[in-house]
Amino acid sequence: MAKKLSLGFLMTLLISTSIYAQNTDGVMTKEVLSKKLNYFYEGSWEKLQKKAAKKKQFVLVDFYTDWCKVCKIMKQDVFASQEAISYFPDNYMVYSLNAEERPDIAKKFKVSQYPTYIFLNHKGKEIHRLTGMMTKSGFLKESQETAKPKIPYTEFSFFR
Repeated sequence: MAKKLSLGFLMTLLISTSIYAQNTDGVMTKEVLSKKLNYFYEGSWEKLQKKAAKKKQFVLVDFYTDWCKVCKIMKQDVFASQEAISYFPDNYMVYSLNAEERPDIAKKFKVSQYPTYIFLNHKGKEIHRLTGMMTKSGFLKESQETAKPKIPYTEFSFFR
């Protein structure tokens, strides 16, 4: 009796788990994703540049296209993660830019593959670039390293 009961419980658990996985497919709804990404800057490219210069804040530009699957995965798995939500608003103005809607900006930065992530200083100068799929931890580590102040090498650097 106990074996039948535990076997029945196990089968029910397996079936419900597979049905749940098929229904959710690990994808957030647009509404949930939008709420998690509310730290992205929503204004125009021109206003973003002015605001970054005024605040002296780094900018992270997410170049994407509508047809890019990796772009969507990165938004969901990296940018919508709790770690990203905790880190980016204090360190970067994050801007998502559809390269097909603004080809002039994509051309200016020589973007030819998607996703491309360009890190800019507050003056709009490119200071770092990442492309393609990355893990959440890898992307956050690169972002944190890019935001660290750079100390120039001098003849006394050895003593630091």
